[in-house]
Amino acid sequence: MYENFGAVVSDHTVEFKLFFPDTAKDSSQYINGGLPRITRIQVIGDFQSELGVNNWDFAHAPELVKTDHPNGILYTYTIDQLSDGFYQYKYFVTYDDGTTRWCGDPCSKYVATEHKNAAFVIGGHSTNVKPIGEHVPFHDLVIYELMIDDFTAGFRENRAPVDAVKDKIDYLADLGINAVEFMPWTAWRGGEFSWGYNPFLFLRSRTAISKTRPIR
Repeated sequence: MYENFGAVVSDHTVEFKLFFPDTAKDSSQYINGGLPRITRIQVIGDFQSELGVNNWDFAHAPELVKTDHPNGILYTYTIDQLSDGFYQYKYFVTYDDGTTRWCGDPCSKYVATEHKNAAFVIGGHSTNVKPIGEHVPFHDLVIYELMIDDFTAGFRENRAPVDAVKDKIDYLADLGINAVEFMPWTAWRGGEFSWGYNPFLFLRSRTAISKTRPIR
Protein backbone atom coordinates (compact mmCIF):
# COMPACT_ATOMS: atom_id res chain seq x y z
CA MET A 1 0.00 0.00 0.00
CA TYR A 2 2.69 2.52 0.98
CA GLU A 3 4.41 2.33 -2.40
CA ASN A 4 1.37 4.19 -3.76
CA PHE A 5 2.08 7.25 -1.59
CA GLY A 6 4.72 9.96 -1.81
CA ALA A 7 5.15 12.04 -4.96
CA VAL A 8 3.39 9.95 -7.59
CA VAL A 9 4.45 10.94 -11.12
CA SER A 10 2.51 10.28 -14.30
CA ASP A 11 3.97 11.83 -17.44
CA HIS A 12 4.32 15.55 -16.55
CA THR A 13 1.94 15.46 -13.58
CA VAL A 14 2.83 14.88 -9.94
CA GLU A 15 0.38 14.06 -7.17
CA PHE A 16 1.61 14.47 -3.60
CA LYS A 17 0.02 11.80 -1.39
CA LEU A 18 0.70 11.88 2.35
CA PHE A 19 -1.01 9.15 4.38
CA PHE A 20 -1.73 8.90 8.11
CA PRO A 21 -2.89 5.51 9.44
CA ASP A 22 -5.88 5.45 11.80
CA THR A 23 -6.08 2.56 14.23
CA ALA A 24 -9.83 3.18 14.63
CA LYS A 25 -10.24 2.09 11.00
CA ASP A 26 -7.54 -0.58 10.94
CA SER A 27 -6.27 -1.77 14.31
CA SER A 28 -3.44 -3.79 12.75
CA GLN A 29 -1.47 -0.64 11.85
CA TYR A 30 -0.30 0.37 15.33
CA ILE A 31 -1.29 -0.02 18.99
CA ASN A 32 -0.45 3.12 20.96
CA GLY A 33 -0.99 6.76 20.06
CA GLY A 34 -3.48 8.33 17.71
CA LEU A 35 -3.90 10.66 14.79
CA PRO A 36 -1.82 13.86 14.75
CA ARG A 37 -3.84 17.00 15.41
CA ILE A 38 -3.10 18.75 12.14
CA THR A 39 -4.66 21.99 10.93
CA ARG A 40 -3.06 22.04 7.48
CA ILE A 41 -0.17 20.73 5.39
CA GLN A 42 1.59 22.70 2.66
CA VAL A 43 4.10 21.44 0.11
CA ILE A 44 7.04 23.73 -0.62
CA GLY A 45 9.91 23.25 -3.04
CA ASP A 46 11.78 24.18 -6.17
CA PHE A 47 8.83 23.21 -8.37
CA GLN A 48 7.04 26.44 -7.42
CA SER A 49 8.62 28.46 -10.22
CA GLU A 50 6.58 26.25 -12.55
CA LEU A 51 3.49 27.69 -10.83
CA GLY A 52 4.55 31.29 -11.46
CA VAL A 53 5.95 32.09 -8.00
CA ASN A 54 9.40 31.90 -6.39
CA ASN A 55 10.82 28.55 -5.41
CA TRP A 56 10.54 27.73 -1.71
CA ASP A 57 7.95 30.53 -1.38
CA PHE A 58 6.12 29.76 1.85
CA ALA A 59 3.47 32.46 1.34
CA HIS A 60 2.28 30.88 -1.92
CA ALA A 61 2.83 27.23 -1.07
CA PRO A 62 0.01 24.90 -2.14
CA GLU A 63 -2.09 23.36 0.63
CA LEU A 64 -2.82 19.65 0.49
CA VAL A 65 -6.47 18.57 0.52
CA LYS A 66 -7.56 16.27 3.33
CA THR A 67 -9.55 13.24 2.15
CA ASP A 68 -10.85 10.04 3.68
CA HIS A 69 -9.02 6.73 3.21
CA PRO A 70 -10.16 3.20 4.14
CA ASN A 71 -7.15 2.85 6.48
CA GLY A 72 -6.78 6.42 7.72
CA ILE A 73 -6.47 9.94 6.32
CA LEU A 74 -4.92 10.99 3.02
CA TYR A 75 -3.67 14.47 2.11
CA THR A 76 -3.26 15.14 -1.62
CA TYR A 77 -2.32 17.87 -4.09
CA THR A 78 -1.79 17.62 -7.86
CA ILE A 79 0.37 19.75 -10.16
CA ASP A 80 0.12 19.45 -13.95
CA GLN A 81 2.35 20.36 -16.90
CA LEU A 82 5.70 20.31 -15.11
CA SER A 83 8.86 20.59 -17.19
CA ASP A 84 11.42 17.78 -17.21
CA GLY A 85 13.71 17.92 -14.20
CA PHE A 86 14.66 16.84 -10.69
CA TYR A 87 12.46 18.61 -8.14
CA GLN A 88 12.94 18.90 -4.38
CA TYR A 89 10.23 19.46 -1.79
CA LYS A 90 9.28 19.37 1.87
CA TYR A 91 6.03 19.44 3.79
CA PHE A 92 5.26 22.27 6.21
CA VAL A 93 2.81 21.09 8.85
CA THR A 94 0.72 23.35 11.09
CA TYR A 95 -0.81 21.70 14.16
CA ASP A 96 -3.99 22.56 16.04
CA ASP A 97 -2.02 24.17 18.88
CA GLY A 98 -0.29 26.56 16.46
CA THR A 99 3.08 24.83 16.39
CA THR A 100 4.71 24.10 13.03
CA ARG A 101 7.19 21.59 11.68
CA TRP A 102 9.14 20.90 8.49
CA CYS A 103 8.79 17.26 7.47
CA GLY A 104 10.28 15.05 4.82
CA ASP A 105 8.14 12.61 2.87
CA PRO A 106 8.48 9.11 4.39
CA CYS A 107 7.40 7.55 1.08
CA SER A 108 9.71 9.55 -1.18
CA LYS A 109 11.56 7.52 -3.80
CA TYR A 110 14.32 10.14 -4.13
CA VAL A 111 16.21 12.31 -1.66
CA ALA A 112 18.27 15.39 -2.50
CA THR A 113 21.85 15.85 -1.33
CA GLU A 114 20.96 18.89 0.80
CA HIS A 115 18.73 19.23 3.86
CA LYS A 116 17.23 15.74 3.44
CA ASN A 117 14.72 17.17 0.99
CA ALA A 118 12.39 14.69 -0.68
CA ALA A 119 12.43 14.71 -4.47
CA PHE A 120 10.76 13.46 -7.62
CA VAL A 121 11.72 13.24 -11.29
CA ILE A 122 9.78 14.40 -14.33
CA GLY A 123 10.94 13.01 -17.67
CA GLY A 124 14.10 10.99 -18.18
CA HIS A 125 14.26 7.29 -19.00
CA SER A 126 12.21 4.72 -17.14
CA THR A 127 13.31 1.14 -16.52
CA ASN A 128 10.94 -1.61 -17.56
CA VAL A 129 11.24 -4.39 -14.99
CA LYS A 130 10.23 -7.82 -16.24
CA PRO A 131 8.23 -9.64 -13.54
CA ILE A 132 9.27 -13.13 -12.50
CA GLY A 133 7.39 -15.63 -14.62
CA GLU A 134 6.71 -18.15 -11.86
CA HIS A 135 7.11 -17.75 -8.10
CA VAL A 136 8.52 -20.52 -5.93
CA PRO A 137 5.92 -21.71 -3.38
CA PHE A 138 6.61 -20.41 0.12
CA HIS A 139 7.20 -23.88 1.54
CA ASP A 140 9.96 -24.49 -1.03
CA LEU A 141 11.91 -21.29 -0.38
CA VAL A 142 15.52 -21.57 0.82
CA ILE A 143 16.25 -17.99 1.87
CA TYR A 144 19.67 -16.42 2.34
CA GLU A 145 19.61 -13.27 4.49
CA LEU A 146 22.27 -10.99 3.07
CA MET A 147 23.85 -7.85 4.54
CA ILE A 148 24.83 -6.09 1.30
CA ASP A 149 27.76 -4.06 2.64
CA ASP A 150 29.45 -6.90 4.53
CA PHE A 151 28.77 -9.54 1.87
CA THR A 152 30.49 -7.57 -0.90
CA ALA A 153 33.31 -5.97 1.12
CA GLY A 154 36.00 -8.39 -0.06
CA PHE A 155 35.46 -8.22 -3.82
CA ARG A 156 33.44 -5.19 -4.92
CA GLU A 157 36.42 -2.78 -5.19
CA ASN A 158 34.97 0.64 -6.12
CA ARG A 159 31.63 -0.62 -7.41
CA ALA A 160 28.31 0.03 -5.75
CA PRO A 161 27.75 -2.79 -3.24
CA VAL A 162 24.27 -3.58 -4.55
CA ASP A 163 25.70 -4.05 -8.06
CA ALA A 164 28.46 -6.32 -6.79
CA VAL A 165 25.92 -8.74 -5.30
CA LYS A 166 25.21 -9.94 -8.84
CA ASP A 167 28.69 -11.51 -9.00
CA LYS A 168 27.66 -14.12 -6.44
CA ILE A 169 24.21 -15.10 -7.71
CA ASP A 170 25.50 -18.31 -9.32
CA TYR A 171 27.50 -19.12 -6.18
CA LEU A 172 24.39 -18.80 -4.01
CA ALA A 173 22.38 -20.90 -6.45
CA ASP A 174 25.02 -23.65 -6.30
CA LEU A 175 24.53 -23.74 -2.53
CA GLY A 176 20.86 -24.48 -3.06
CA ILE A 177 19.66 -20.96 -2.30
CA ASN A 178 16.61 -19.93 -4.32
CA ALA A 179 15.75 -16.63 -2.63
CA VAL A 180 17.78 -13.72 -1.25
CA GLU A 181 16.45 -11.37 1.40
CA PHE A 182 18.42 -8.16 1.86
CA MET A 183 18.91 -7.14 5.46
CA PRO A 184 17.66 -3.57 6.13
CA TRP A 185 18.93 -1.32 3.36
CA THR A 186 16.57 1.65 3.35
CA ALA A 187 17.79 5.14 4.21
CA TRP A 188 17.96 6.47 7.76
CA ARG A 189 18.39 9.88 9.30
CA GLY A 190 21.91 11.26 9.74
CA GLY A 191 25.23 10.12 8.36
CA GLU A 192 26.38 7.86 11.17
CA PHE A 193 26.60 4.08 10.81
CA SER A 194 23.47 2.07 11.39
CA TRP A 195 22.44 -1.53 10.91
CA GLY A 196 19.33 -0.18 9.20
CA TYR A 197 16.72 -0.97 11.82
CA ASN A 198 15.81 2.70 12.29
CA PRO A 199 14.34 3.45 8.84
CA PHE A 200 13.55 7.01 7.87
CA LEU A 201 12.69 6.76 4.17
CA PHE A 202 11.01 3.44 3.56
CA LEU A 203 11.21 3.36 -0.25
CA ARG A 204 14.70 4.77 -0.76
CA SER A 205 17.88 2.72 -0.65
CA ARG A 206 20.81 3.78 1.51
CA THR A 207 23.24 5.88 -0.54
CA ALA A 208 26.29 3.95 0.70
CA ILE A 209 25.16 0.72 -0.97
CA SER A 210 23.91 2.18 -4.23
CA LYS A 211 26.83 4.34 -5.36
CA THR A 212 30.42 3.71 -6.36
CA ARG A 213 33.16 4.36 -3.81
CA PRO A 214 36.86 5.18 -3.98
CA ILE A 215 39.17 2.26 -3.25
CA ARG A 216 40.85 2.64 0.12
